[in-house]
Amino acid sequence: MSGDRFFWLLKENFTVASVAGLLRVNSVHEQASISFLTQQIWKEILPPRIQFFFWLLARDRISYNMTLVRRGILDSEHSFCTFCLDEESSLHIVLHCNFAWSFWSLILANCSVIWVTPYSLKDLFVHWTSLSSGRHCNLWKLIWFFGVWHLWKNQNNRVFNDVSATVHSLVFLSIWKAVDFYRARNQIFAHSGNDVFRCIDFFCNNL
Repeated sequence: MSGDRFFWLLKENFTVASVAGLLRVNSVHEQASISFLTQQIWKEILPPRIQFFFWLLARDRISYNMTLVRRGILDSEHSFCTFCLDEESSLHIVLHCNFAWSFWSLILANCSVIWVTPYSLKDLFVHWTSLSSGRHCNLWKLIWFFGVWHLWKNQNNRVFNDVSATVHSLVFLSIWKAVDFYRARNQIFAHSGNDVFRCIDFFCNNL
């Protein structure tokens, strides 16, 4: 059996021009993602601070370890993710970190959803919202927004306070906060945050 080999999957041969073309395609994809989210968040009913946070996140303007090192706020040894030690970015914190992956997987596994980590925040949002189209779709969407928000807050706690929640407790907190915000605007909604947490599959799949 022959050993592993690398393959260039594009149709044309591997050249500097083909790499540049691929980078341009990815850049266009990223710009489309930014444009989509910066428009979408102003259509959502969210706490103002979370809305503003998402506007910054979509534009890659939130602070994370590498940016804090560049500003001299953190020492250089803190350049990497405090959880998985990979290079940190805003997208890494809320999506590609092992902790974030476990966070989303815990929710989706309880909804019997098999998933793979998407490329961008927009892809995650589109996939997430496609899972619930019934009367609880707005609550389901809120859980996503609060989940991203609390993943970022948890990372800040790890960096500045050396304190981190467990995946299970952070999922519960995100759902509880989302339900609390939702109930304040939908008083006929009779379920508590604990109800939604224990029966999350009902609110995901119910039509």
